[in-house]
Amino acid sequence: MFKKLGIALALIAMASVAGAMTLTADGFTASGSADINWQGDREGLINDGSFEFGECGAGSAWTCTTNTTCAWIVDPLPVWGYPAYDGILCGWLGGFCGDPNSNSFCQDILFDGSELSWYWMGYVEADSGNAVYVTVDGNVVWELFLGLEHHTYGIWQNTGDTLGNADVAAYMGGTHNLCMEFVATDGANMLIDYLELMGGTAAEDMDFSSVKALY
Repeated sequence: MFKKLGIALALIAMASVAGAMTLTADGFTASGSADINWQGDREGLINDGSFEFGECGAGSAWTCTTNTTCAWIVDPLPVWGYPAYDGILCGWLGGFCGDPNSNSFCQDILFDGSELSWYWMGYVEADSGNAVYVTVDGNVVWELFLGLEHHTYGIWQNTGDTLGNADVAAYMGGTHNLCMEFVATDGANMLIDYLELMGGTAAEDMDFSSVKALY
């Protein structure tokens, strides 16, 4: 009986280690702060653009993929030491869950704007080729190879002010599959939050089914 209990406890311990999310390969996490979570008006956000519907597989509108055992829509405070940009949850691209994490968040959305913007925070230790992609229907519309200049730890920034927004004008007026993707080499991190389509679309430029979806 005690032998079985010991085995069970060992398996639980192994599982907890395997499922631990960290900022670096050596297991670094930052202690939480008392910062207050801010909430915007969320007007103009895409569906679940602030990731507040829930975690991966537990309410989220996003389809999540990962090569690890962790789920990457999270409250970042316990690991990063900083809260989400908006609300409680945000998306975490990259990171470590035992191994470097390659992951994505995807969903079908109506493109009623010409540019996609979002807020981001980076934790990057080296120039090593870890890549962030925005794809629409599998086509890359925005890419970034993370370097030390993207280590913005502790500061949320808007893509429009820093990295440049994703140009999605070619998809305006239709419903398409949007993905935020991370391809890891040796691992880096980007939190994303508050995804917004900007630029607007005149109803006359949209197909009839898309116009109906707006009203």
